Amino acid sequence: MEEFFQKNYMIGVHYRGTDKKSEAPRVAYERVFQEIEKQIPLGKAYALFIATDEDDFLKQVRMRYPDRVMATNAQRSAYSHLGVHFANKNNYSIGEEALIDASLLARCDVLIRTSSNLSLWSTYFNPDLPVVLLNLRKENTLEPE
Repeated sequence: MEEFFQKNYMIGVHYRGTDKKSEAPRVAYERVFQEIEKQIPLGKAYALFIATDEDDFLKQVRMRYPDRVMATNAQRSAYSHLGVHFANKNNYSIGEEALIDASLLARCDVLIRTSSNLSLWSTYFNPDLPVVLLNLRKENTLEPE
């Protein structure tokens, strides 16, 4: 994984789907792909680091960008309406996976993200990280963005 980060311009993408729609509007996959296309550097090797709770999103990215996608072996939801943290009883491993993903996103050259505390923490780990935020939290949500 280290070599992947060193040899490529890394575009980090955090897509929070599943149960997040109660806190922020859902972002269409195509909108994420449009932003990825904008961030691809001309004449440079690039790769994508994908952090997501949705198995389907990761599959779609891998189909669209074969041989350019890297992701951890984290638990993901096969159902777009049920969050991983509700479907699994091992919260320790889910927390560990989230921390690893947030740390790796912080090492990217640019971060494309949906509203989520996980990718927000990536910006705390790396305050100089350029960020493209694709949606905002709804007004009744207490967390910062």
